[in-house]
Amino acid sequence: MIAGYVHHGRHGEALDLFLNLECEQRIQPNRSIFASALAACTHLGDLEHGRRIHERIHHSKIAGVHDVVIGNALVTMYARCGDLVSAREFFEGMREKNSMSWNAIISAYVQGGHPREALELFARMTGNGLKPDLIVQNALMSMYAKCGELDEARRIFFELPTRDVGAWACLMAGYAQHGDVARALELYNRMRDEKVEANAAIFSTLIAACSTLKEGELVRDLAFACGFEADPIVQASLVGMYGKHGKIEEARRIFDNIHGENKDVAAWSSIISAYARHGLTDEALRLFWRMVSRGVEPNAMIFKSVICCCASGEALEQGKAVHARLKESPSREDSAVQNALVGMYCKCGSLDDARAAFDVTKRRDRHTWTTLIMAYVQKRKPEKALELYHGMDVEPDEFILASVAAACSSLGSLEQGMAVHSRAKSLELLGCEVLGTALLDMYVKCKRLDEARKLFWELQATNVP
Repeated sequence: MIAGYVHHGRHGEALDLFLNLECEQRIQPNRSIFASALAACTHLGDLEHGRRIHERIHHSKIAGVHDVVIGNALVTMYARCGDLVSAREFFEGMREKNSMSWNAIISAYVQGGHPREALELFARMTGNGLKPDLIVQNALMSMYAKCGELDEARRIFFELPTRDVGAWACLMAGYAQHGDVARALELYNRMRDEKVEANAAIFSTLIAACSTLKEGELVRDLAFACGFEADPIVQASLVGMYGKHGKIEEARRIFDNIHGENKDVAAWSSIISAYARHGLTDEALRLFWRMVSRGVEPNAMIFKSVICCCASGEALEQGKAVHARLKESPSREDSAVQNALVGMYCKCGSLDDARAAFDVTKRRDRHTWTTLIMAYVQKRKPEKALELYHGMDVEPDEFILASVAAACSSLGSLEQGMAVHSRAKSLELLGCEVLGTALLDMYVKCKRLDEARKLFWELQATNVP
């Protein structure tokens, strides 16, 4: 039953059924049930329940964590839920690894933007005589292409046993993104020679990848020549292209010409992002509410754009309305959206709302902590800034330490200020002028001129003016 729900995309119901089973304690879950429950957590991005299921598996007599099927499900769950550290730790502890295990962890590092680790794992995998699947090979090729390592991307491309239209699109986009549209079009012609039929998605990918308007319009003309002029996927990418280059009127004209039933979330995202990017916040918000009224579910990019449009005191009520709508959406778990929400409330001066948004953020990164700590310092709440700093579970950077040093200055807290100085030293961050200045100010305000003088010469030695 649980597997059936997962198979049909009803992940919430699958997880609820498993949790009910767990509460009743009448039936001992087997390997299949555990794997299905983990798959549900993976699709829902529910790390908390995923960890609970991991703990239950650990104590299970039937399905141990060393089972390769369960192991792969756990690696995938941790990776897709954004906990790469746990995914890697569990992967390295697996007694038996198959191709699926390697593919899961490599994909996680690629998608998480960690190319070096992905390549190290890829080398280990191939060294063990295993080959990555097509999805991982495409992901690696995409990673190389985005990093500008186009020779490596091309090498992987021509080693692929089969090259589908997605693989061609990936390499073409890499060339276009790095200004070599001629090579991208050369690949396009070669693809046609190999009888691979172009589709709307490939033109959309190429249009989005082009760095100049001239190049984008060249690809646009090619798409139109192939009969994709009225295709909604191509039209949405053109809205994005014109919006990116500041041609808002042309972007809007194309958007308005997309037939109602074809105006999907990608089209709305492109036009709303265009207005938001160029400071036309009122129109971006009007379009957002029009989209919602038509039953189109906003994606994370749209929420992030409109939340940023509300980042001023005058727009606080609009921001709260968007936040209320976000609570009904799966995008509420997106870390970029959550960071935007904390930032919006901070910029509006509503620090209680900012803290409430911060407290429900499941995956806090350094940016999340920095935003709220800096806001507390700027709004003269140094005690709260220090409280937050001492609760951090990520390594602080120079900007966080500068804000904390400023909080210590406000409080006249020499002991805590010296601890910040010591930590800045251990992290080798004293080369930052902002941090150095904040520490100097802290010593002066705490009336410790000898330490201020000593720090001044220390900063001079590290080439800080």
